[in-house]
Amino acid sequence: MVIKLPKKYNAGGAELNIVKKNSDHIGGNFSLIDYEISISPEMVKHDYDAVVTFLHEALEATLTMMNCRYLHKDDVQYLFVMNHSQFEQAVEQLARGVLNLIAENRGKK
Repeated sequence: MVIKLPKKYNAGGAELNIVKKNSDHIGGNFSLIDYEISISPEMVKHDYDAVVTFLHEALEATLTMMNCRYLHKDDVQYLFVMNHSQFEQAVEQLARGVLNLIAENRGKK
């Protein structure tokens, strides 16, 4: 991996540490109990996978903090429901994370 991920992400008021951590699945997850976004070592081997996993978990954590993520009673998939104002707030949070990502990598080639 060449790209450096930010050390922290603010998900709607919860400051989450971003850590590389083994888990029971390849990818990432977030914990509002441990205040962290975990990204598996497998995902940080390639810049594309690292950035997509970071953005996925950051946005999901933000939408969870905004009470926009629901688990359908008959499914294992999450459902995200929000109005346009909430969508704008989530995008603004994610934009801050992207700016931190850019700042971590400024001057790298």
